[in-house]
Amino acid sequence: MTDPETTETAPGDADHRDDPGGAGKLAPRPAVPKATRSMDELLARLRATAPTPHAPPVPQAPAAPAQATAQPGTTPQADDYGAPDGDALAQAAAVLDGAAHTAELEHLVAERTEDLQRLQAEYANYRKRVERDRALARQQGGESVVRELVPIWDAIDQAASHEELTGGFKVVAGEFARVAEKLGLKPFGAVGDEFDPTQHDALMQMPSSDVAPGHVAQVIQPGYRMGDLVLRPARVAVAAAPE
Repeated sequence: MTDPETTETAPGDADHRDDPGGAGKLAPRPAVPKATRSMDELLARLRATAPTPHAPPVPQAPAAPAQATAQPGTTPQADDYGAPDGDALAQAAAVLDGAAHTAELEHLVAERTEDLQRLQAEYANYRKRVERDRALARQQGGESVVRELVPIWDAIDQAASHEELTGGFKVVAGEFARVAEKLGLKPFGAVGDEFDPTQHDALMQMPSSDVAPGHVAQVIQPGYRMGDLVLRPARVAVAAAPE
């Protein structure tokens, strides 16, 4: 028995069935379930209305920077390497020129400074040498004059020891002593001084109970010095231990 709700007769089937002989007629088509046909129509309608899916975009690698390519036999130019424009090149050239000029000036200043320091040192050494030479010349000139005064002072001392300096001679002797001391002439040598071979000239040795041995017991002739220079050593007698 056929379900009238789920079975549908195709067009022309009734005519075929009414034909008693059925001669020369097509065979009846099988019945298509209504539910199956509805599903096919629903799928077709969904396909027609559904949006067409798009494939996700394929990520691409970043473009590599342009490489400088030079043809055989040619020299690569600055533009091939992405060099800056003309203004930037001019500024860079100006900076390089300024740096070179500054370095040259610094080198020149250093040379002039060294020259100035060398001249200053030479001048300082020259001043020291001149002052030393002047002092030496002054000392030698004074020494030559004072040496000539030593015998005069000896005569004045002998006259003073014999009490012969009286009247005007005593005044002259005092003035002479003042000038001689101003020139740096000073007598030395006294009884009791320790004997020093660099300043004393020992003429004899005499026993003495008043002076320690090795000391000056008697000054025969005083010595004279000018500053640290000994013009004449003192002539003395050295004390010895008494017998």
